[in-house]
Amino acid sequence: MTRILLTRFVQIAAAALSFTAPAASPASGLGGESAAAPFDAASLPRSIGPRIIAIGESSHGNEDMLQARNRLIMQLVDREAISWVALETGYAEARLLDRFVRGDAGEPEEVATRGFTSGFGKLAGNVSLLRELRAANLTRSEQQRVGIIGIDLSLGGPLASAPTMAPAMCALEGVENPMRREALTRKFADAVKPGLAGPSVTDEQKAAFRKVNDRLQASLAPTASFEARACARIVAQSAAVLDALPKVVTPGSIPSDAWISVSRRDEAMAANALAAFRRSTDKSVLLFAHTSHVLKSPRRGGQWSTQARPPRSMGEVLQERLRGRYTVIAQIERAPASGAAAPDLVDALAIKCAGPCVVLVPERWKEEGPAFRIGINGIDEQIVDIDAADGFLLVPSRPNGS
Repeated sequence: MTRILLTRFVQIAAAALSFTAPAASPASGLGGESAAAPFDAASLPRSIGPRIIAIGESSHGNEDMLQARNRLIMQLVDREAISWVALETGYAEARLLDRFVRGDAGEPEEVATRGFTSGFGKLAGNVSLLRELRAANLTRSEQQRVGIIGIDLSLGGPLASAPTMAPAMCALEGVENPMRREALTRKFADAVKPGLAGPSVTDEQKAAFRKVNDRLQASLAPTASFEARACARIVAQSAAVLDALPKVVTPGSIPSDAWISVSRRDEAMAANALAAFRRSTDKSVLLFAHTSHVLKSPRRGGQWSTQARPPRSMGEVLQERLRGRYTVIAQIERAPASGAAAPDLVDALAIKCAGPCVVLVPERWKEEGPAFRIGINGIDEQIVDIDAADGFLLVPSRPNGS
């Protein structure tokens, strides 16, 4: 049985262009049906077709996870398996990251601070990614260099669903008429600034942003650059998210209709990931985002227990569009102790590993379709179907936080 499972794991790994199974050890859970393997990309075949390889992080800011991600990315770069690293950060700002790793001047710490959104530029793992990817790229021709692309919308404010100026300023580069561009800049500043950092957004504020977005889209010159048009798409997506934002967001709670704006953001990120995939020609895209964004099936319970329905994740959209060309390896944590009906997935897998390791989803589990609890964000849990990912990633905590 162990040999069969190891063979199946290698097949899944090859399809993902991201994992291999050296020295895998059988787990004790569920009759020894699961097998753990190191989180790396050794000995991958070159003949597998391009795909989106999604790696989910269970909590933002875990440096051990970021370093494990970086090792994987650099292995894939060495094997010429990927053309883009797609990150959960603002598209407009991340253009600076892409230019730096392709060879533009700058210091990685400063570039990270300016090029990542949500404070992610302060994380040492993200600074290291810029430094390592740039060094690898400079040994390659310009055509063979691996880029960084942001798939998020540069949002802020309540529920992280309110637009900011960065995408608008980028999109306005595509407006040729100077007077119109200046007028739209003022309109965007007025539409973004008032109240959008507070707990509520009025219908009037939503309408104002929607109106100026419409004017922007109509003002783009036929000769507008690819980047300006991509940023204009981000602005339009931001308007759709803002339109769906609940009128009042009470600190510490999530309104029952928040799933609409959350779903629209994830649908936008899926569209942006697909746009990157279309640019990847004959190579894959490595996508890195929170586990809750990359899973292939709906999440229930936890922070979404008050919702009328679960939000639709980016991963659900990508799975629907790409099918077998979308592979997910999702980091999970032990779910908080509770009396929930579903078992904890970490306990069910019964995996023990000294460093980051992956366990595939046994075929029998996929057929039976059980649901499990997974931990995310250190304090929350979700209930997911076992086929929400192709494999689950465990990153053991180091002693004393070292």
